[in-house]
This record gives sequence, C-alpha cells and structure tokens, in this order.
Amino acid sequence: MSLCCQLSPQDIDYVNRQIQFSNETIHGLLVAHRIYEGYNQSINKYVDLPSYQVNRYSNQDLPDDIFEDPERWFYDEPPNTIYRSLDGQRPNSALPDKLWAQVIKLHAISEHLNNHRITLATVIQSNQIQQVEGVQTIYKGLEDAIDRYDLARGSIKSMERSLLDHYLSIELQPAQRQIYTALIEIHYDVKKSLRNIRSDNQSGVVQTTTKLNREIEWLSACINEIEDARQVVELLRIRDLISDLVADLNTYLNGSHLPEEYAVFGKGYYYHNVELLTQMNRYGNGYISETNTFFDSFEWPVIHFLEEPHFLKLVSPSRVDLETILSEEIDPLADIKTIANPINLPDLSQVVVTTDQRINNDPNTEQSIIEVASPTPSIIKASHSIFVDSLSFELELYDHKRKDGDRVSINVNGEWLFRDISLEKKPQRLKLSIQPNVDNFIMIKAENIGWQPPNTVGIRYRSKSGRVTDVFLKTDLDRSEVVEIKYRQG
Repeated sequence: MSLCCQLSPQDIDYVNRQIQFSNETIHGLLVAHRIYEGYNQSINKYVDLPSYQVNRYSNQDLPDDIFEDPERWFYDEPPNTIYRSLDGQRPNSALPDKLWAQVIKLHAISEHLNNHRITLATVIQSNQIQQVEGVQTIYKGLEDAIDRYDLARGSIKSMERSLLDHYLSIELQPAQRQIYTALIEIHYDVKKSLRNIRSDNQSGVVQTTTKLNREIEWLSACINEIEDARQVVELLRIRDLISDLVADLNTYLNGSHLPEEYAVFGKGYYYHNVELLTQMNRYGNGYISETNTFFDSFEWPVIHFLEEPHFLKLVSPSRVDLETILSEEIDPLADIKTIANPINLPDLSQVVVTTDQRINNDPNTEQSIIEVASPTPSIIKASHSIFVDSLSFELELYDHKRKDGDRVSINVNGEWLFRDISLEKKPQRLKLSIQPNVDNFIMIKAENIGWQPPNTVGIRYRSKSGRVTDVFLKTDLDRSEVVEIKYRQG
C-alpha cells in the first residue's frame, strides 16, 4: 500500500470500528481461553494426577455466547453486535481489502471456539469421560482450540501489516505527528517482544527492550512539545503504563520467580499471558485501551491500535504420553485408568556411574586422579516423554527453580554426556541424533541436593514449527528420573 493513499475521516472511523471489533473479540477470546485451560486441567487430573488450578472460571459463569453477551457482562458493546454493524456497510475507499477479510476470519474463529467449548463441556460432564473415546475427544478438542488461537494471532498480525502504511500516512499537526509516530514505534516493538516471548527468543526480547527504552525517552521529549496541559497529563500516564510493561520485560529476562501453578506451562506462557498482556489489553491496566481512549477524547483523527491475543498451550498428563492416549489401537470403550501407567523404558538400575575424584596427597605435588564407582541410585520408570519431529535436534537443560547449588549428571542412552555440572548460570545444550523405532532416553542423576532439595531440572525442546515443550524433573540422591525421547514425523 502506497503512502499516498489517504483515508477520509469516514474511512478512519470505519477502520477504528473494525479495530474495536477485533479488540473486543480478543477480550472474548481471553474468557474462552480460561475455560479451555480449565478443561486441560480437569482432564489431566482425571487421567493422571492432581494439578494446580490456575483459574476458577466455568461455563456456569458465562452467557451461552461469550461474543454475544446480551447481559453486557464483559463489554460496553459485544463484538457480535459490532460485527453486524460492520457487515455490508464498508465504504468505497482506499481501505485495504485484507483488513475486512481478517475481521471475517476473527468472527468465524470466535464462533467456532464458543460452540466448541460447549461441546467439550458436555463430554466432560458425561460418563464418556471415563472412556478412552471421551478423553481422546477432549485432547483433540484442545489441540483444535490451540490452532484456532494461533489463527487469531495470525489475523491480528495480518491486520497490522495492512494498517502500517495508513498509520504513517495520516496528516497531523507536527506535535501530534511526533507523539503518534513515537507511539506507533513503541506499539510495534511491544508486539515484537510479546511474540519473541511466545517463541522463547530471549535475545530478541533483549533487542526490543533496549529499543523500547530509547523510544520511551523519545516519547517523553515529544510530550514536552504538547501545549494542552490535559493532554500532557494523559500522555504521561500512558508513557508510565508502557514503562511498567517494559520493566516486566526486564523481569522476564532476569528469570524472576514463576508461580508454581504455572511451572508446567513455562515462563514464556506465564509472562506473555498473565503479566504482560494484562498491561497491554483492555481487561487489565492496558496502555492500548488508554491510548485509543486518549485519541477519541481529544479528537485526534488517527487509526487506533490493535491488542494482542493470548496463546493456548496443551499440557499433557505426567504418567502417560499423549500419543498413547490418542492412539487408534486403544479400545475406545476402555476405561482410561487402565492405560494411565508409567512408561516402561530399559531398566538402568544396573548402570555403574564413574566419577573423577581428585585427591591431594601432597600439597607440593600434582593432584592424582582416582576413579571410583558412585552409589547407583534407584530408578523411577520414565514418567515423561518428549516428542521430536526430527532425527537430529537440540535440547536445552536448565535449572527451572531457585538457584541453590544443584549439580547433576546427564546420561543419554546409557552414555554419560555431562558429569557433576551446574545448570544455574547458563543452560546446557544437547545436540542429539536418534534412530526411529528405538528406545531413546535421558536420565538425570543428582550429584547433590543443593540448599533446597530436591534438585530441579528443566528440559526444553523447540520443534521445527517453533512450538516449545518443557519437561520438569525432580531428583535426589536416592532416585533419578528418566525422560523418553520419541520421534514423531512432522
């Protein structure tokens, strides 16, 4: 889209109405997101072990159609009402066709997710949940919901690409133009930060955070050029909201404490969905809503900003891998409890671990080295699986809780690749190659118990599509944990 394509005031109003629809739909997607999180926890608890409850939402708390909401529980104006007002009223102008196409997609996604959450609730509340077939329906439904949330994010990104040139082409007074340009730059870099967090790209977050700090300084300088004192007060408040968000980006990078109920979801999921979007979107103390309200209150003839959707993540049961649950070879009418057993891997209880022990016999001579056999820990049968989509891949091992002096040894398929190492200062990366249809496993052996036992180790795998899987292990001097590596062709 060329910068010469100017939008009329009527066009800008129509675009902002589409953005309002999109932002309210994102709000509704949050409500549905909490329901799907609850389904995931409910089914894992039934199949496997009790889990932490991250929210207390249920369908009983919601209208039949989250996006219709006739009682106005969630919106000033529900997204479906806005959509009906938009449909068929598009003006003939320089408006990008792609924008309306994505509005249609978002509406379809919201309809699907609303109907789908009711279907899944019916299965969970029925006797079907006791059978493999019912459990399979829930997990497949959750995977479908994940795909829909990814599609929603794709629609928002497409809308932002369509709007960028229009943002930059709007004619404003010089002082307004500086403020608006600064806010656009900040907004797009905040979006980049959130998307880097989704993919656990910490170096990308560092780059955008550094840039955001400079842009906030620039915004402050631009605010000094505004003569209207009321506008200055509101703009400074928006700047402070953005500064608070950037502070939380730094907290994410510094690896602060992760609430235990979110440990299985991972740091990226928690910071993206809980900490940062709350400071970005309307339902929290969000700078986007405050910015859009500012534009309307002071009648700036500009295009509003789009919020960012949550992302959904499927957390599998601990005691049985999801591939087994979804296998077509299992009797669909069987009781799910009959297959929820630990995964059996080769018994490593006879493995003799050798370590290097240095004994200083004489302070004036070189240290001599004696190899001794360390006590063999009892082995827990593998209770975790990681599915990889390539025969050659990389895993990251890290200390996922408090840094308390944990030291571990790492065995891959019977070979000790790391001995008596710390994962606290930096993760260790394992580049591995495996054979299909062969048992592959990683064993984590504790060499000490730190100051706060047990030892805690996280294993992270990133698929070719960018999806991140985290497995969290606890070991002590008497027992080790084993993770099975399974190849699943993409």
